[in-house]
Amino acid sequence: MIRLLSSVFILGFICLVNSQVTLESCRMECGHVLGVQTTNRSAVQAGPPGKKGPAGPVGPKGQKGDEGQPCTGCGEESEVRQLREEVNNMKQLLMPRSCQDVSTRKPKWSKGGVYTIYPNPGSQVGVQVYCDLVTDGGGWMVFQRRKDGSENFFRGWNDYVSGFGNLQGEFWLGLDVIHNLTANNEYEMRVDLEDFDGNKSHAVYSNFVVSGAPLYALAVSGYSGNAGSAMLSGNFSTKDRDQDSHPGSCAESYKGGWWYTACHAANLNGLYLSGQHDSYANGVDWQPWRGYHYSLKISEMKLRRK
Repeated sequence: MIRLLSSVFILGFICLVNSQVTLESCRMECGHVLGVQTTNRSAVQAGPPGKKGPAGPVGPKGQKGDEGQPCTGCGEESEVRQLREEVNNMKQLLMPRSCQDVSTRKPKWSKGGVYTIYPNPGSQVGVQVYCDLVTDGGGWMVFQRRKDGSENFFRGWNDYVSGFGNLQGEFWLGLDVIHNLTANNEYEMRVDLEDFDGNKSHAVYSNFVVSGAPLYALAVSGYSGNAGSAMLSGNFSTKDRDQDSHPGSCAESYKGGWWYTACHAANLNGLYLSGQHDSYANGVDWQPWRGYHYSLKISEMKLRRK
C-alpha cells in the first residue's frame, strides 16, 4: 500500500511540474498505475489491449549455407536405376538368354521342355531349344538327343549346319547355333548316356568350344564323370564333306556326322543299332564305357553357362 501511494505521489508531482499536462491526463496516468481509470470520481476497469501494430520491414538476406553432400540412393537417379533393374529382371523372365534363366521362372514340377531363348545380348531373335531343368541342378540346353531311332542321323553337311529333328524327340540343334553359343568359351558340356539295361553314365567337359564355318572345329578339355573321356578335338565331317585327318572318310565308314579325327572314340550320331551289334564302331557308341560293338539306347549332349 505504501509503494502504491508513493507511485501516485510521484505521478502527481510530475503533473504539477509539467504545465502542459492536464488534470484529466494525470488522473488517467494514476489510473494506469493503480490498474483502474478514474473519471468523475468513479473507478472503471482498464480497456482492452489495442490492435497489433503492422509488421516491421524484412531483415537483410542471411549468408549462404555450406554446400550439401551429393545424394546417393535417392532422387531421380535412384528411381531410374531401380526402374532399369526392374526392366532387366522382366527381360530375364520374358526373354531368357539361356536355360539357366528359364530355371528361375520354371514351375516347381517342371522337369524340362521346349523354350525360346535369346542368347545374343540386345537381339530380339530367339532360338527354340529344349531345356533340361533337373539334371545336376538344371539349366542345361540340349543340343543332341538319341532315344528311339526315329530320326535319320546319317545326313549331309547342310542338315548338320542348320539342324534337324524334333525337339521333343530325337534331334540335332545345328552347328551354327552351337558355334554361336560356345564361341566365347562360356559353356560347359555334359553327355548323359543310358544302355538298354537301364545303366546310366555321364561325362562333363568344362571347356567346349566350336569354331565357325567351314570347319566347325571342336576344342574340348576338362573331363570329369564316370563314362570315360571319349570327346576328341577335331573338325566336323559328314558323308558329303570329309574334313577329318584320316586318309579315308570317317563319316562314310562310321555312318554319322561328327568331330572325327582318325577316326573316333565316340560316335553318338551313328546308326541306331539297339544294343550289341556285330559291325564295328558305327552305332551310337561311347567306346570307354560300352566299347565299339554296343549301340546305346539314349544319348543327350547339353550345354550350360559356366
